[in-house]
Amino acid sequence: MCVTGHGYSLLWYEGQSDFTRVDWAHGTVFAPPDMMFHQRFNASAQPTRYLAITCGGLRYPLLEERRPHVLFIHNDVAHELLTMKDCIEVQDRAFRAQAMGTAAQKPRSDIYAPCDLDDGYYRGGTVEGYSNGYFAVRIKSDIITWPRTADGGMSEDKHCIEPRTYCGLVILYATATGEPLALINDGIIQHMRVGASAALGASYLARGDAKSVGILGSGGMARTYLEGVCSVRDITSARVFSPTKANRERFAGEMSEKLGIPVEPVNSPEES
Repeated sequence: MCVTGHGYSLLWYEGQSDFTRVDWAHGTVFAPPDMMFHQRFNASAQPTRYLAITCGGLRYPLLEERRPHVLFIHNDVAHELLTMKDCIEVQDRAFRAQAMGTAAQKPRSDIYAPCDLDDGYYRGGTVEGYSNGYFAVRIKSDIITWPRTADGGMSEDKHCIEPRTYCGLVILYATATGEPLALINDGIIQHMRVGASAALGASYLARGDAKSVGILGSGGMARTYLEGVCSVRDITSARVFSPTKANRERFAGEMSEKLGIPVEPVNSPEES
């Protein structure tokens, strides 16, 4: 998977004189067939970076008779298949299992390092967990800055490579055999996971007849928070506040259309 830059690879089998060319750029994923030679060429002005993953092959099989097929699940696939209802049910079972001692998780661990920005730093983070026969590792790679807001405060901003691009991956294993199962882009999963956790809290703690919701913030997490709460309560209206007027108005319009309820942007946290 190409992380930054662009170029191409030449692929061929031993003894062949004709090469197959594969062009790649940021976000491209390709897998050379087993026993096929390949050579990469950088066409960028700067060094190219790519993520290389191997899961065995004809030369080095992981299993004697069966080689695993590792899935790459992109955000588009997660968006199409993953529902808030499924997320809530799965996390409910996982949290119950953890309380009973049959599931486990390790809190997030971060490493800080310098980056190329004078006003920023690098933060790499991992979190791991086991549940119901699966072990997962989530990996985050962020450049962190703290830009000033209009009112003189500071707000954390993070990106990978360039502003408004992000890199988070989940690696999934089967604990019965140790077999790697999937490499998952976490752009959709991370938002759904957080929204489902909020929904679980609301399902156990909010009044059964609750009809309205107040939201502070208008980012991606706020969207799945509202979607999650609407999944566990019969919500008929919502109000949202965030410091930037355009952001809260955009949030209100998008979520009103998505959920089919009126979402009102308000001018202060107290009004929400």
